[in-house]
Amino acid sequence: MKPLDFPLLADENVHPEVVAFLREEGCDILSVSEQKRFGLPDIEVLRLARKSKRVVLTHDRDFGGLAVLNVRPFTGIVYLRPGHINAEFTI
Repeated sequence: MKPLDFPLLADENVHPEVVAFLREEGCDILSVSEQKRFGLPDIEVLRLARKSKRVVLTHDRDFGGLAVLNVRPFTGIVYLRPGHINAEFTI
């Protein structure tokens, strides 16, 4: 199974065009921004993803520390390269 085969929860920093592209490709993806949940702390995004059995899709490397170093339960994290939040580059 590939990481993008899992249901995803896109962090606020994932461009809406990337979310739309992934949907067009058949991914099951929800977006924190589309849910109007702006400014959620990373720990809350991680909790929300776990509760809905989704993998976090993010440009933010802090999720790894929250999940692993702080022993926070999580379903998964797909980490997109930081500094490349341009939708075309990410796609």
